Amino acid sequence: MPIYPPRMPSSLVRCSQLSDLSERALAEESTLSQLLIDHAQENRFDFSALEIKASRFENCTFSACRFSHATFIDVCFENCDFSNSTFTDAYFERCQFLRCKYIGAQMQDTRWK
Repeated sequence: MPIYPPRMPSSLVRCSQLSDLSERALAEESTLSQLLIDHAQENRFDFSALEIKASRFENCTFSACRFSHATFIDVCFENCDFSNSTFTDAYFERCQFLRCKYIGAQMQDTRWK
């Protein structure tokens, strides 16, 4: 089975906090896409059921955050720390992980495609 890289758009919108964007997206039941999340620092935030597409995370720390039932499609994670975060029932499709840390992360029933 071949491994496919994320499909990235030619330009991304830079942001430094995912929590602000995610609250609005979750309330509107919309998808976040074409983002460059750079140096975000989140602690114990609930990102459950969030959907992110065609985006890139660089140098981010998500300590003890919840990503249960979250969806990530065409996402690249580089130099990110997800230690002690929960990804139960999350879904990853065409995602790339470069130099990331997941110490103590929970990934029960996470789906990888």
